[in-house]
Amino acid sequence: MKTGSRTTPQSGREANTLRGYLVVLQGRAQRRQLPLKTGQQILVGRSQKVDFRIDEPVVSRRHFLLLVEPDRCLLEDLGSENGTYVNGQRVTSHCELADRDMIQISTVSIRVRLLAPHQTFTAAPEKQPPLLETISDQQTPPQTTCKSCFSPIEPELTQGGPLCTVCAYLETADSVSDVESLLARHGERSSSDSTAPVTSEQVKTPKKIPKAGRFGPFVLKEILGSGGSGVVQKAVDERNGKTIALKLLLVGDSRSQLVRRFLQEARILASLRHPAIVRCKDLGCIDHIYYMALEYIQGTDLETRLGQHGPTDTGMLLDLAGQLCDAVHYAHRRGVIHRDLKLQNMILNESNELKIIDFGLSRALDAGSSGNLTRTDQFLGTPQYMAPEQIENPRSADQRCDIYAIGVILFRLTCGEYPYPAKKGLASLLRAKLDEAPRTLREIMPQAPPALEQIITQATAYKMDKRYPTAAALASDLRRALQSA
Repeated sequence: MKTGSRTTPQSGREANTLRGYLVVLQGRAQRRQLPLKTGQQILVGRSQKVDFRIDEPVVSRRHFLLLVEPDRCLLEDLGSENGTYVNGQRVTSHCELADRDMIQISTVSIRVRLLAPHQTFTAAPEKQPPLLETISDQQTPPQTTCKSCFSPIEPELTQGGPLCTVCAYLETADSVSDVESLLARHGERSSSDSTAPVTSEQVKTPKKIPKAGRFGPFVLKEILGSGGSGVVQKAVDERNGKTIALKLLLVGDSRSQLVRRFLQEARILASLRHPAIVRCKDLGCIDHIYYMALEYIQGTDLETRLGQHGPTDTGMLLDLAGQLCDAVHYAHRRGVIHRDLKLQNMILNESNELKIIDFGLSRALDAGSSGNLTRTDQFLGTPQYMAPEQIENPRSADQRCDIYAIGVILFRLTCGEYPYPAKKGLASLLRAKLDEAPRTLREIMPQAPPALEQIITQATAYKMDKRYPTAAALASDLRRALQSA
């Protein structure tokens, strides 16, 4: 098989016909585009001699090969060290790509855009960044479902393209300032008569968050949770009759860090598709209040369940840990770390299915300066679940801080306590986590399996390089330990 960006013989107009693009969405090469033309064989890797170079340590020198044919595009992994994943599935030899597939190499994300034979690429509107071209198809009637996630779209919101609000934001918003253009594209869904886009000046005088009644297309029900900057309310979306969890943010300035985190959370949730991670269905601003419509989960958070039923038995622990580790590993493979995993952020439904919620402190591993909202002097998280590096140097925290939190979760589910006992004052607890060794599981629960204690000890190691490298590795050891116990 030949490599190189050279065309193979094609008949007539088929040769060199534009078939689509590759677009790097995450990584050092972010925003780079590679046109795909019929007949090309394109070698992708880290070497300077390849056709499309991605200069990342996780990318092999010759990572994968693309073969662009008139009616299909094939990807072949070339025995890469870290593997090539398409939509979360590892490519063992080769696979056929489809439009909007996501190619993943560790923390590098590449979007595939492919044309059907009767489609053509047209330039995006001027106000949209030229990151992704939009598809025009004169023979296809207007869509009522999102081209990316296939969720329903209100007819009046389709003027910005065949994308739902969240996917539109994911593909066009690069910073908080872009939220104004997002709202301008889709129209401000407000209870007032104004249809003008929201400006920063308008957002500086927000109204109070409603406790009941109507909020745009949503009928508000009971409050599910609240904090200093907003609330989460159960609501019904009248557009489709579905129950949702509506997260409302009350801030005084659209440029504030709270808004940045809110929009970043929506952006991250919109990029994740996993059964154990809550889905974000809509995003917008009404009456100068930002909102996020989330999948509603009928169930109980694990902290409440622990208080009601006590420590978890071995079978349930293995089931919960398996679901948790699978979801965390999925997020890590897509370059997302949660940074605030804890029992309160996980809901168990009546079918014992786990859902991780509240990605408000999450971030992309390769986020640039606009995406990293953590100051060097600021720690974020819940103290008992925080890894030492989140206290000492928050910006150095990578996916292994989530591994640490999983270890604490396993400890607490098993014995009902934390590795570090409660201290008088936050400062005392944080100092203890930096200066003192944690309690072992069998100090509190002597009958616990020694192998389980060893797994938790490794997951909560002080040094990052002593912990499990991935959540999948932790789950594998846990499965072997508990099944043989």
